[in-house]
Amino acid sequence: MLSSKTCRSKPKSRATFLSALKKCILGATAAASLAGGLLALPGCTRQHYRSKTDTEAYYLLDEKRRQSGESGAECIRIELDPRSRMFDPFNPDRPPMPEDDPQANRFMKQVDHKKGYPLWEANGRTNIVENPKWWQYLPLDDRGVLVVDLDDSVRIALLHSPGYQSNLETMYLSALDVSIERFRLDSQFFAGSGTSFARSGPVASGNPFGTTVPSIGGSAFRMNKLYAAGGSLVTSVANSLTWQIAGPDTFTSPSLVSFTFLQPLLAGGGRDVVLERLTLAERALLTNVRAFERYRRGFYTQIATGVGPDTSPSRRGGAFGGAGLGGFDALGSVFNNAGFGGGGGGAVQNANGYIGILQDQLSIANTKENIVQLQDIYLQYQDSYDELTQTMPETSETISQRLQVAQAKQNLQASQANLLDQQSAYQSTLDNFKRTMGLPPYLCIEVKGDMLNRFKLISQELRDRRTQMSEFRAAAGIENSRLLKLSIEQEDPNTGRKVRTIAANPDVVSALVGLRQQLAPVQNVLQTMLGQDVPSIENDIETLRNNIPMRRQQLDRLKGIVDSEREMVCALLPLGSDFSTEFLEPDNLEGMPNELIGELEPLLTKIKEGAIEFQKLLDRIDEITENLEDVGTD
Repeated sequence: MLSSKTCRSKPKSRATFLSALKKCILGATAAASLAGGLLALPGCTRQHYRSKTDTEAYYLLDEKRRQSGESGAECIRIELDPRSRMFDPFNPDRPPMPEDDPQANRFMKQVDHKKGYPLWEANGRTNIVENPKWWQYLPLDDRGVLVVDLDDSVRIALLHSPGYQSNLETMYLSALDVSIERFRLDSQFFAGSGTSFARSGPVASGNPFGTTVPSIGGSAFRMNKLYAAGGSLVTSVANSLTWQIAGPDTFTSPSLVSFTFLQPLLAGGGRDVVLERLTLAERALLTNVRAFERYRRGFYTQIATGVGPDTSPSRRGGAFGGAGLGGFDALGSVFNNAGFGGGGGGAVQNANGYIGILQDQLSIANTKENIVQLQDIYLQYQDSYDELTQTMPETSETISQRLQVAQAKQNLQASQANLLDQQSAYQSTLDNFKRTMGLPPYLCIEVKGDMLNRFKLISQELRDRRTQMSEFRAAAGIENSRLLKLSIEQEDPNTGRKVRTIAANPDVVSALVGLRQQLAPVQNVLQTMLGQDVPSIENDIETLRNNIPMRRQQLDRLKGIVDSEREMVCALLPLGSDFSTEFLEPDNLEGMPNELIGELEPLLTKIKEGAIEFQKLLDRIDEITENLEDVGTD
């Protein structure tokens, strides 16, 4: 499951955000009035407003999280972990300019013969498109391969998935929709200032030097307030400072205070109209908090099974209508409703998930097992055909044997081609899985897990043993063919029958030594089967014997469920009267362990006898080799 943590954000009143905004406005107004211009205070910076916006959005998200009943869910934050591939290591308020297309970059410097903004590269340039250090946090093994299980896959996807991050940012924007709608009903403060300079000539003023009147006028401080019923209050304070330099050198400071209250009675009035946008934004944010929690759990399912979440957060706000930040929909589509730009990203192709990859691995393993069996059959036919063709002339029997060899080879090649197709499809599935997690396709990844081991009817150890025996058979067949080619056909003087004999020579000794080397490891395999595999099978049979009562109880329970839902119209499964439950009543379940023991005992006896006969064969080869060397085959 996804890890959850308790949000520790301290609930804050909206007055915290608004008071900071008012201080900036009042400070800027005072500076403008005293200096005659607009001076930016250190507190009213991009970093300041970004931090305040984060505080406001996270407060609203935590508020709706508590109201939705998902107080135990994970906090919704859009900050990227430094381990993430998407993490930006640069200053978020002064990011460097990325590499640009040279032809398109000309329009940044000059557009339509007009000089462009000169400070695009004031914060430097960068050619980095992803976090340069994210590789350091990957748990790579000594081979440089990322080995993951299901939990590792989910943790890595939470760090690097663009789709997951896109939904987090949708939640953030949904919170800002609520913030802007609440702001519409808050007290809003505005300030302005204007400076003028007037001079009248000597004729008009009667002053030989003329009259000069500088003035700082239009300084106004205004407060707007929209009420829930539609009424709006506008309060303004205007102050003018006038100096008359020539003549009487007078100074005037008139002030004006005005109040305006408008209450619409029909159009635009009423709480149902005024509060509609705020209500929609609040309800949408509450719905999105619940939808995101469902999406978060569905994201786990997507990584595990490849089935994407059936719901995800969405915004009502957008260009030309709706509630919230109209016309702003993150970086992907500023005017998506109007037809400008593309839609938001984050959707990835279905990757069939972690379990699907394990299933493909199991299918590939089964195909390899089938290839080993077909190869073993082919080698048997091939060895028999070689012996047949070298011991007797071509007849209908040899032609039939040749046809069997060709058919066995065709089946083997068809299975090998099928394996190549499966491996190619597996690599495509693995690439899609990496894309779902937000990893690049060039990263080497290995998916492991024991979730489907229960569906492996043959243990991997026995499969390895069979593969070894097939390899030994192929190698021994080659040496046996060498010996057959060294033999000659002669007539037995006593019986008159034709027999094949082998003369003592160095080639025969070499072939026998090679055959002995190829057959020697078989004895170790037989001993391993007797010492490890057979006791393991006996333990499995005993486990089956102990679990029979539980299995019988489970089968009876399933049969009861089928019988109870058979006549139900809206049953979970379409079980009609013709649905048979015979498969839930296996014959002789209690006697199955004894049957398996009965089948194992002859097999065990055969293996033991085979091991004895095989040792005799090795001893006979050693004896023949020594005798040939003694007679001077060199």
